[in-house]
Amino acid sequence: MLQIIRDKTAGVVVKVLFLFLVLSFAVWGVGDYRFLQRPETPPLTIAGDAVSIDMLRQEFQRDLNRLRQNIGDIDRDVLRQFGLANQTVERITNQSVLDRAAAKLSLVVSDGVVRQRIQEDPNFLINGAFDANAFRRLLQENGFSEARYVELMRGDAARGALVEAVTLGAGAPATLADRLYRFREEKRRGDAVFVAIAAMPDPGAASDADLQKTYEANAERFTEPELRNGLVVRIGLDEIRNDVQLDDAQLRTEFETRKREFTTPERRMIELIRFDDAAAAKAAKDKIDGGDDFLEVAKAAGQTPEQVRGFGQVTESSLPGDLSKPIFALGLGVASDPIATGLGTFIARVTAIEAGRDPRFEDLRARFAEEAVRRAAGEAAYRTATRVEQGLNDNKSMLEAAKAAGLAAVTLEAVDAQGRDRNGQPLPIFADAPEALRAFTETPLGRDSALIETRAGVYFFVRVEGITPSQRRPFATVKNDVVALWTREKRDIAARAAADDMVKAVQGGKDLATVAGPLGLKPESTPTMRRDGRVDGATARAAAAVAARLFQLKLGEIATAATAEGYFVVRLAEIVPIDPAADPASLKRFSDALTQSVAGELSQQYVRALRERMNVVIDPAAVDRLYQN
Repeated sequence: MLQIIRDKTAGVVVKVLFLFLVLSFAVWGVGDYRFLQRPETPPLTIAGDAVSIDMLRQEFQRDLNRLRQNIGDIDRDVLRQFGLANQTVERITNQSVLDRAAAKLSLVVSDGVVRQRIQEDPNFLINGAFDANAFRRLLQENGFSEARYVELMRGDAARGALVEAVTLGAGAPATLADRLYRFREEKRRGDAVFVAIAAMPDPGAASDADLQKTYEANAERFTEPELRNGLVVRIGLDEIRNDVQLDDAQLRTEFETRKREFTTPERRMIELIRFDDAAAAKAAKDKIDGGDDFLEVAKAAGQTPEQVRGFGQVTESSLPGDLSKPIFALGLGVASDPIATGLGTFIARVTAIEAGRDPRFEDLRARFAEEAVRRAAGEAAYRTATRVEQGLNDNKSMLEAAKAAGLAAVTLEAVDAQGRDRNGQPLPIFADAPEALRAFTETPLGRDSALIETRAGVYFFVRVEGITPSQRRPFATVKNDVVALWTREKRDIAARAAADDMVKAVQGGKDLATVAGPLGLKPESTPTMRRDGRVDGATARAAAAVAARLFQLKLGEIATAATAEGYFVVRLAEIVPIDPAADPASLKRFSDALTQSVAGELSQQYVRALRERMNVVIDPAAVDRLYQN
């Protein structure tokens, strides 16, 4: 075939054709043939402006990475079923229309607001303080530069302010809250008989055919998962703590810098009587010194006890200087001499003193040391992980590379995809490290993994040294379990039939106690419960199935409710309406939650209106192209 092609292309005509093509490219250039290309339809257009598929693909990849961190790798067809690309496009669309609306209103978010939002983000807090390493790690994991993240936070704050302005004042009508509250809090009580599966008679011996059928029908129950053996090297705070060198001088410097954070000033409860002139104040002080009650003197000056105690507990820095010094020089219970200020003349009395606290370095050294170790942990762990990686690159075994870096490789045996051992117990080494577990379940046999970094900032290497494939356990080894399963299924059928028979008998006019008697059962009153099974004064809820069934019945009706242990035969005996006025605090909580729901609906309607006004157009076929990579 190749020779035929060579023969055909060796002719004069073909050579002339190639020469023509070369000359045409030289004269017109390659770019002029773009008219042959079909223009790519933008997946998203807002107010006539196209949003590039490259930007959407980048956002889609971030969403996909977050999803994979939680549930592992995922097939493209499954992603389509989830509609992940559509969710990404919807999120970008809503953000974009809100950004445009905010820009049109000249809504600006200051640097200070953005800085505060970042510093207060729980994702970046370690022991209650902002941690720069956690901040940088999250940026790295999501592929953001610091400037880009600040820009995103500024946009998020602006959008939040805009939506808040739209939903401010939103509230649920009192009538709606009242009716929904009555519906949710209504209580019901019933009479019930419980038919336990375990109490049903022994169905006897099963035939081999029946057991084989049960074994085949429950194949997953009798199948062992794939199990893996291997090595894991973990490099976290505990492993590298001893490598972090602490400088006592630096700790003292940090203590002096942050000392005010831990200093508690003296606090005093004070009472103040105000006078318009110094003469009136002096006369009042003379009365107090003569034995008159402080509050009675205040009353004579036209001031109530609430006004006198209005300042409550104060610190020296919280009062004006001309008041603070005299007040914090007073003894407990002593009335001051008149204090002249720009706001009038005061007589003060201190009713309680709470001593301040001035911390010592020795009291806080351990805390600062732990914070310093954690700050340095990221870099120290990375350096240690790099030494292990270099050892592996030098063809050392994982045991040797870990030992050279001062670490120990942990041997694991019979680990399943959920990180459990053969007994079903979770392995602590994979706790909070789904990335490492996923690598252990995906690394090929006999191979070392690449360096793995988790969201918690812990590094891992894994090696798989043995794989036991998933396989169904032979029937002979699980026969006793199959017999137990078959027996339970037969008893389940018998219990359900007994419950159904009781319902039919009561519906036919018989008494519930009468039809339950032959089974050795008797009706019992259920607790008075709400729709979700809540019972007043009980920490546990009633069976959800019983509650659900009671709220489906009319007064006097009877039906069955299935649970894992058996079947309830329940008859609705009483309906207890709720009076919202009896618990105003609960009604208020419910109304507040309903108001939040209304505000959420308002925000959705607002965004929907913006999308219509800005003529948002989404091309489903173009969005589907996001799955191609």
